[in-house]
Amino acid sequence: MVFKVEPKAKQVGPDTVRVKLRICASGVDTGTCPDTGNSENDANDDESNVVLLGMRVPEGSDLPRNVVGDQLEFRRSRQFGGVLNDEAPTPIDFEWIGYRSSPVVTRREDAATVKLEIGLPQGFRARRFKFRPTVGYFTPDPEHPADSPIVCGEALFDRDVSDEGGARTCIDSPTPDETAKHLVLTLD
Repeated sequence: MVFKVEPKAKQVGPDTVRVKLRICASGVDTGTCPDTGNSENDANDDESNVVLLGMRVPEGSDLPRNVVGDQLEFRRSRQFGGVLNDEAPTPIDFEWIGYRSSPVVTRREDAATVKLEIGLPQGFRARRFKFRPTVGYFTPDPEHPADSPIVCGEALFDRDVSDEGGARTCIDSPTPDETAKHLVLTLD
């Protein structure tokens, strides 16, 4: 799973930002998705995956419990957010919020749009809102059902298939260097 285009954000209220994400099932041979992500793995047609979404935001930001897109629905996952906070680049005064979808059957031509409305932290006075979304996946199997805890470890940026956590890449997009940097929206 990768971002089809760079995530965009706009201010939609005095204290609210909307982030728009276009996610696609990775596969360069289809012409619909730009790359194979950090996993360098084409999506397998008709394979069931749990899509993982991470949002690094200023501490105290107000994010929804559930996010509904045109093809995907996510629910907040404290467990996955905790893993990202422990293992992914996190500057001071920022935190990761994790989401996971229900299992969805993916095909190489699949794409989805997701919009998140984020409330700015109380008393936020900065002129720039910094954020970083990530997308990854987990492939359930009989030993690792869809509701299994997400274990990243070596699979944070690379595809890993192991007894510890099944097939997964916790951050398939963007690259590690891009993940370490923020996207920035100048506020009114």
